[in-house]
Amino acid sequence: MLVDEVSQFDVELTELCTYPMVSKKLRDLVKPEEKGHSHAHEHMCAAALSAGTGYPELDELMRDPRPLRFIFHLLSVTQPEEYEAESWQLTPEQKIQSVETLRLEGNQLFSQVCLLIS
Repeated sequence: MLVDEVSQFDVELTELCTYPMVSKKLRDLVKPEEKGHSHAHEHMCAAALSAGTGYPELDELMRDPRPLRFIFHLLSVTQPEEYEAESWQLTPEQKIQSVETLRLEGNQLFSQVCLLIS
C-alpha cells in the first residue's frame, strides 16, 4: 500500500468464527487497567463467551453472524530506523543495554516532577 491509499477486504462467514473472540482480546489489551486488585474469575476456555464479550457489537455479531468488510487507510509509514522498539520486542541483550538509559530517563522525569511540585 502507498501512503494515503485506502484498501478493503471482505471476510465471508466461514472465515469469521473467531473474529469476535480475537477482537475482544485486542480491545481488552488496550483498555487501561483498573486500580486495585481484581480477583474475579474469568474463563479462558470455550465457556469464556457464554456471558458475551462485553462489547454489544461483538455480541450482536455472535448472535447474528454476517460477512464483514474491513477498510484500511494508510496514514503513514515508519521506517525501521525511525521506530523505537518497545520493551517486549527487545532481545534479552537489548533489554540489559536499555536499563541504564531507562534509569537516567526516570531520574530526569522524577526531578522534573519534584520541581513542579515545589
